[in-house]
Amino acid sequence: SKVAVDVGQLIVVAMSGSSCGDAELSEHTICDATMLGWRGPASGSAPVLLPKTFSPGESAPEERPKAGRSAATIDKLGNSDASEGVEALFVSKPKATKEEKEIAKLEKAAAKGDAKAATKLQHIHLRKKIAARRAAGEEVFTDDELEAAGLEAL
Repeated sequence: SKVAVDVGQLIVVAMSGSSCGDAELSEHTICDATMLGWRGPASGSAPVLLPKTFSPGESAPEERPKAGRSAATIDKLGNSDASEGVEALFVSKPKATKEEKEIAKLEKAAAKGDAKAATKLQHIHLRKKIAARRAAGEEVFTDDELEAAGLEAL
């Protein structure tokens, strides 16, 4: 029979020649909770899904893993590290700087055909290049760079 399992989910597979309960299996078999002797509400013919704290190749657990709880790992010093396997509740993205917000606003305006915004955007990009060259130790004059780019000072 065919069973739908999402890519990346961990399931229990009994390899051919292994024993499950009193029976020896002659082919690879996807295990369900009943085959593993697990009792509980989700016993049936659906494949056993394991939490991401398990690694491929590990033996199947004796009991059904508790839902929503990840096993804490122990480091070399014996300290419990519960952060592994804990997923963030809130995903935050870094806040844009004032300059990044201004650049985004000018890019939108320039895309709509605003020539003044396009010129100002060119000035900002040129100033960033000049700052990078100065940080690298090069002597750069802003007026000369503006003139070379065909821009006038604002």
